[in-house]
Amino acid sequence: SRPGRRMRRRAPESASSGVSRSRHRTVRLRGAGARPQFGQVEKSCSVLKPQLGQTMLYLFFHNNTIVYYIISGILRQGAGINIKKILEDETGLPVCVDNNVKAFALASLIFDREHSADNILFVKWGPGVGSAIVINGEVLNGTDSGSSEIGHYIVDPNGEKCRCGRRGCLETEVSAPAVINRIRAVYSEKAAPALFKMTDGDADRIDIRLILSAAKSDGAVRSELERCADSLAKAVTNAATVIAPDSVVAFGYMFESNIFELFAKRCAKYYPGFGKGYIRLSPLDGRHSFIGPAALAAKKFFFEK
Repeated sequence: SRPGRRMRRRAPESASSGVSRSRHRTVRLRGAGARPQFGQVEKSCSVLKPQLGQTMLYLFFHNNTIVYYIISGILRQGAGINIKKILEDETGLPVCVDNNVKAFALASLIFDREHSADNILFVKWGPGVGSAIVINGEVLNGTDSGSSEIGHYIVDPNGEKCRCGRRGCLETEVSAPAVINRIRAVYSEKAAPALFKMTDGDADRIDIRLILSAAKSDGAVRSELERCADSLAKAVTNAATVIAPDSVVAFGYMFESNIFELFAKRCAKYYPGFGKGYIRLSPLDGRHSFIGPAALAAKKFFFEK
């Protein structure tokens, strides 16, 4: 990387690392230490580009030196892609890879001790549906990263094909892309006036953030989100009935616009034993894209040694 080169990055909310709260920030890398490090980071990103879709890069600095970095992304559909080996071969550095919801569950056990419990079901909604199970204070791991994934419960055997290869998974019904497609099917100035105005009458401009905002006033939009929250509540209720966790912790942007309250009420409707406070929003929500990977790296490279 050239001296004085500028890099744009998405910075997470401030945590103990002292990272800026700004959504985007231009960082000038000074000194001999940062430049070769950044070149190594650039190499990692370029190597992963064919395997990952949209990615986010987080750099953590101390005295203008990159102390560690996190690449967060969604693995493209396909088998046999060993991200860990690819990165280790290219960078010569130790690498750990895991499911993002499981990593967040680990972070919650470390950083949210006030609300921690021995047995917890974590549910992430947005853009897809993810989950993780904590049993006796340990994150449950199965034979692969797809274990404990309620997003891949089959709810309609004749439904849409899921990215996992099966048909009718819960995720095909309630994921952000699925919601957008359904809203586009009923999109009109009469049915969704607020959303129609936000998008200037262009259905291609519809995104999930606009949908969540329009749900406050558009009945058709609100009804679709309520249907999705109900479907998710049924799946979570079934899962919680089987594993009997001490609590259910929810996070993800799809729980915005009072959707979480509706979701919690539907869960209580299907299982009255879910009392007040049994299902709660994580206080770490908004940090999940970086706090989970950071906790995973700390556990693998420091706590386990």
